[in-house]
Amino acid sequence: METWCQSPTLSYCLNIHPGETWAEMVGTVEIAAATVRALVEPAGTLAVGLRISATAANEADPERIARLRAALEAAGLTVMSVNAFPYGRFHRARVKDAVYRPDWRTAERETYTRQVAEILAALLPEGGAGSVSTVPVGYRFDSWSSDDLAAARRRLRRTAEALEALRERTGRRVGLALEPEPDCVIETTAELMAFLESMALAERLAPYLGVCADICHLAVLGESPVEALRRLRSAGVPVHKIQLSAAVKARPSPQGLRALAALADDVYLHQTCAFDAEGRLVERWRDLPEALTSLRERTDVAEVRSHVHVPLHWSGEGDLTTTAPAPGDGFWREAVAVTREIEIETYTFEVLPAPLRARGVIGSIAAEYRWARTALQAALGATE
Repeated sequence: METWCQSPTLSYCLNIHPGETWAEMVGTVEIAAATVRALVEPAGTLAVGLRISATAANEADPERIARLRAALEAAGLTVMSVNAFPYGRFHRARVKDAVYRPDWRTAERETYTRQVAEILAALLPEGGAGSVSTVPVGYRFDSWSSDDLAAARRRLRRTAEALEALRERTGRRVGLALEPEPDCVIETTAELMAFLESMALAERLAPYLGVCADICHLAVLGESPVEALRRLRSAGVPVHKIQLSAAVKARPSPQGLRALAALADDVYLHQTCAFDAEGRLVERWRDLPEALTSLRERTDVAEVRSHVHVPLHWSGEGDLTTTAPAPGDGFWREAVAVTREIEIETYTFEVLPAPLRARGVIGSIAAEYRWARTALQAALGATE
């Protein structure tokens, strides 16, 4: 099977910045992303992952794409991927489980994804490669039948075929990356591998359908990111992108529960899991508020993990800490062996408590980038 892996590049995902239209995307590139680049890579270029909404994808035309390309070049930015998981509005409005819809049963999701792939191909350099990350089939509480799963597989297969044709037509390679997440049809590494096997893709198509491994999502369910990457590498699953993100973990003490409660918001869904003293999953909830209500009555819980993306450089306080992989952790050695891109993604910045936003969004991204760059450079140096 063809592999696209090479020494990975560190990037940050622009979905931390609000923006649904072409004008907003260009403005983000020209102002926010350009400022981050000047802070962290003043003498070089900075890789970014775009977030293109369905509204923008539907309005794409050569002129808009050319303007975006020019803005990227002027700002010293390169594009490696697009986050096409959120279809609709993603900031400053209630998102919750709507982020999973439309799902891969629908023509809307297939059309949108193929539109985004075309845009990315137009932005990649000649002979370049990139990826589009997407919802892991759908939200499992949306009632999935065997016929629904079969329809999703057909649409994903057609999309892989379209990506193969896109490469033949443009010379640019775009892979589709399913992003496992708690409470989705695919939420674990094992489920991802089983689903890809069920696709029975022809060998020529297999490289076009892979994974976006979000290590926050893995950690919430108690899955080791290191072991997950090893399993994916051993199975030959294309890891098109790793999303470098940190979940929160807390002791169920009064202080820990108060700190967790401060992270609940009305915008995003924060799936939450509880573990006993032996690390066994004992309970899980669809969102943080219902978890907090239940946890006050539990006596068998030693640790709680919640799907709240917090800045990588923040190590926590008291009974609230994070799942961020420490520099020197085995995660970094596995990461550099399996993927082309490691992307920082902390999209929840706007709804985090004020102390976590003290640096401002630009300062926080710059701090995350420097933190991750130090760890990544150490891992790359250790493999030379």
